[in-house]
Amino acid sequence: MSYAIPIEVYDAIKKVVKDEKIAKEVVKTIEKSLEVIEEKAREQKVVIKAELKDELRKELVTKEEFFGETGKLRQEMETHRQEMETLRQEIETVRRELDQKIETVRQELKGEIRELRAYMKFLIVLIIIGFTLFNPNFFELLKMVIGMFITQ
Repeated sequence: MSYAIPIEVYDAIKKVVKDEKIAKEVVKTIEKSLEVIEEKAREQKVVIKAELKDELRKELVTKEEFFGETGKLRQEMETHRQEMETLRQEIETVRRELDQKIETVRQELKGEIRELRAYMKFLIVLIIIGFTLFNPNFFELLKMVIGMFITQ
């Protein structure tokens, strides 16, 4: 691609140089210089693009790395799900065992309460008998009842 210097620049060079032939040579030299600069820029563009690509690869994650890490994370999540399910099952097992132990203790306590009630009833009867036997009026009543059976 060739560059054409604007006519205003050519006119400015012509005013300074005062020779049309030299002005045209200066303009051609400037145009060639611009072409060389453009060509070097194109060459540098490829180099800079390659360097930038390399730097980005070093700094950024590739699709393969991303999906590889995503796969690892999914595996870890699945492992944690399985561990949680195992824990849930263990908790359920412990809960059932505790329920069974609580029911066993409840039945044992009911049996002991029945025994204590029977023992308390026995003690109450014993106390009533004791109070009755040591009551002097009871002895008088007992003599009278016995006397009724003997005298007949």
